[in-house]
Amino acid sequence: MSTTNRQSKLWCNGSLASCLLPLIFMAAAACDEPYEDILKLPPILIRNVVPRDSTVVSDQGGWPFRIDLRSPIQEGELGLRIFPAPDSVSPPVLSPGGRTLSYANVDLKDDDIKHKFLIDGPRFERPRVLEYLTGTPPTASVAGYISTLNAAVARVDLCIVFAYLETANLDPYAPESLLLYEPVTIAKMPPRPADQTESAFAIGSLVTDGRYYIVAINDTNDDGEYDPNLDWWGYHRLVGDVGFAPLIAGAFVHPVGDITLRPPGPIAPR
Repeated sequence: MSTTNRQSKLWCNGSLASCLLPLIFMAAAACDEPYEDILKLPPILIRNVVPRDSTVVSDQGGWPFRIDLRSPIQEGELGLRIFPAPDSVSPPVLSPGGRTLSYANVDLKDDDIKHKFLIDGPRFERPRVLEYLTGTPPTASVAGYISTLNAAVARVDLCIVFAYLETANLDPYAPESLLLYEPVTIAKMPPRPADQTESAFAIGSLVTDGRYYIVAINDTNDDGEYDPNLDWWGYHRLVGDVGFAPLIAGAFVHPVGDITLRPPGPIAPR
């Protein structure tokens, strides 16, 4: 699903315990039909998570994490990614009935951080983002607007917004450079009408006066992964410049940046 090695995915990272494997479900047409139809399966719905969302958890030695689902799933239909990257995550275990996905041990970083858990997959209608605290997180943030060149292809409300430290050497001519660095945190977009071409975003849990590159990616091909070489994406840049431009996180005043979703791949040929 990518021209790059799967170990270089934003979604599937070799340092994490689980990777999301894209699934394509095909149903054979009637024998007299010369073509195949795609079998439309119902979306995956989460019934419960343990611990519950937005709670304080231990940062010493790890803790178990569980996702309960309303209907059965198959191996690889649901993926978990944690920001910032945890110290370790045990492999996922799917229950025999396919309704519970368990991680025996999630060991988050020891710092006082708000960790974001991104859950997504090919059958999710929209990504799910959970928050877990290991102390008092930083409170600075940045905000802005995301627009799209084609709302029918790349919806702004289905984006995930990623924040990278300015020390990350990101290159708009080489989107795979985003896969070499771990975002420090993420944010999801609020629900909006499907045809809306612009929406406001805000991403918090940043350090006051910290400088961050802000990137938005829409899972355009609906495979549950976020790959700028295959999905529509955009980033904050200065008018007339193609380079990444950092936003400085503010404690009270949110710097505003504009992002435009563009087709997959390099922003322009070298």
